[in-house]
Amino acid sequence: MSKMDEKTVIIACDFNSKERLEEFLDQMEGTDPNFYCKVGMELFNTGALEGFQPVKMIKDRGHKVFLDLKLKDIPNTVAKTAAVLAKAGADIINVHADGGLTMMKKAVDSINGVYSQYEIDCQALIETNQDGINDEMIAQLEEKIKSKPILVGVTVLTSMSDEELKEEIGVDRTSMEQAVALAKLSKEAGMDGVICSPKEILAIKAACGEDFLTITPGIRFIDSKKDDQTRIATPYCANAMGTNGIVVGRPITEAEDSIASYNRCKKEFAQGIGSPEEVENAKIYIADIKKKMLEPSDAVALALIEAGAFKVNTEDPYLLKSGIASPLYCNNRALYCYPEQQKLVMNYLAELVKECYPSCEAIFGTPLSAISFGALVAERLNLKFGFRRPEKKDHGLNVEIEGPVEEGIRAVVIEDLITSGASSFQSVSELMGYNIDVLGVGGIVDNNFIDSTELIKNEIDYHTITTMSKIAHYAGEQGLITPEQYDQVLAYENNPKDESWMSEEAAEKIRIKRQNQNK
Repeated sequence: MSKMDEKTVIIACDFNSKERLEEFLDQMEGTDPNFYCKVGMELFNTGALEGFQPVKMIKDRGHKVFLDLKLKDIPNTVAKTAAVLAKAGADIINVHADGGLTMMKKAVDSINGVYSQYEIDCQALIETNQDGINDEMIAQLEEKIKSKPILVGVTVLTSMSDEELKEEIGVDRTSMEQAVALAKLSKEAGMDGVICSPKEILAIKAACGEDFLTITPGIRFIDSKKDDQTRIATPYCANAMGTNGIVVGRPITEAEDSIASYNRCKKEFAQGIGSPEEVENAKIYIADIKKKMLEPSDAVALALIEAGAFKVNTEDPYLLKSGIASPLYCNNRALYCYPEQQKLVMNYLAELVKECYPSCEAIFGTPLSAISFGALVAERLNLKFGFRRPEKKDHGLNVEIEGPVEEGIRAVVIEDLITSGASSFQSVSELMGYNIDVLGVGGIVDNNFIDSTELIKNEIDYHTITTMSKIAHYAGEQGLITPEQYDQVLAYENNPKDESWMSEEAAEKIRIKRQNQNK
C-alpha cells in the first residue's frame, strides 16, 4: 500500500485559468513547502486549452498533486491512462469504484508495472555503474520509486443525497451502504483507499480496516457556507472520525486570508483542536452515524424504545395473548406515531422478506396491528397484499381472507410480535386452506424468552428482525429497567413459565386478568 502523510489537508484548486492558479500559489508562499493541491477536471482541462500543465506547475513549486480526474472507462483504457498520470508526477490518482473490480485491478496492475520497471532499470544502472557515471540517473529513479502514487476509488459523490442515489441513479442502497460496498470492492482490487463523504468514514474503516485510506471531501468550517455539498463535516469532526485526509476548497481558496484558513484547517484536523461547540457537535454527529451503522436487530431495538413501544412493569405485569404473565411488553403499534422510526423498521422488515423469501409474490398481514405493517412492507416490495380478518365477515362477501386468494401464489405472513406463534400459525393455516403457498412468517420482534411452539411444532419457517431480549438489553443500558426490577426481569427471562418472580400483589392482578381473558 502506498503511504500518505498522517492527517493530510488537500487544497482543492478548482480554478479556471493559469493566472488564478499562479495567484493562489503565490498567496500560499511561506506556508508548508509541500502541501497537497487537488487538480480537478476544470483546472486540468483549462490547462489543456490554454497550453499549460497545471500538474507540472504545481510540482515545480515543490508541492504534491492529487489528480482528481475520476477515471472510468473500459479496463484497458483506464489502465493506460493511470500509467500516464503516474509518470506525469501525480501523487494521488482516483478512479470511479463503480467502474468495477476488473477496471480497478487493471489500474493497480498498470501503476505497479510502471514502478516495477523503474526498480528493474535502477538495479541495472547500479550494477553497470562505473566511476559514478550514472549516479544522477540512479538518484532520479530512486526518487521516482519512493514517490509511487496513491490510488483511490471514488465511492459516492458528496453532492449526492440518498434520494438522488435511489430515484435518479436507481441504486437501492443508502449512500452509506453503497460507499461501504464500493470500498470493499476497491480493497479487493488492491487499491490504497477511497474517497468518501464524512458520513461513511467510520463504516468504511470498520469494513476495510484502519489501514485502508479514506480521503474526505465535503469539509466545511463550522461557520462556512454549505455550498453544493450535502454530506459534510468540519475538519475537527473529520479528525474525530479517523479519516486520513480531507479535501478543502472554497473555505481556503476564497478566504480573505488563505494561509490563515489553511492553518486553521491544520489546527482543527491535523492537531484535532476544536472549539467547545465543535467538540459537542462532533459528538452528536458521530453518535448519529454510529446509530446508522448498527446491525438491523440493534437499530430496530433502539427505534422501538425511541417510539415508546417497550414497556416494563413488575408490579402490574402484562398478560400476553398466550396466557403468559410478563414484566416486559413491546407495543409495536406505537410506531404509528413516530414516522422516522416506523420508516426504519418497515425498511428492515421489507429487507428481511426480500432476503429470506426472495420468491415471495404476496404479503399477508395478521390481525390487527400487523395488517398495516404488512401493507407497508408490500408497498416497499411492490407485491400484492392481503390480510386475515380477526373473524369471518358476517355480511357482503362473508370472507375471512382479503386480498389475492390465488391458488399456488407464494406468500409471506407478516407479524408484529411472535410469542407462542399461535396467531401466526392460525393465519398460515387459513391461507394454506386456500392452497396458498406460505413460504414463512416475517416479524418485527421475537419474544425469544418463550419458544414459538406452534410455528416450531408445525415446521413453519419464521424470522424476525430483533428480539425482546435485545430490546431489554438496550432498555437496561438506558435506565428504563431499574436495578430493583432487574432481578425480576432476569428471573422471568430464565423461565417465563415460572411466576415466582412476581410479588403476591402482582400475582393477584394477573389472576384477575386471566379470569377476564377467559370470559
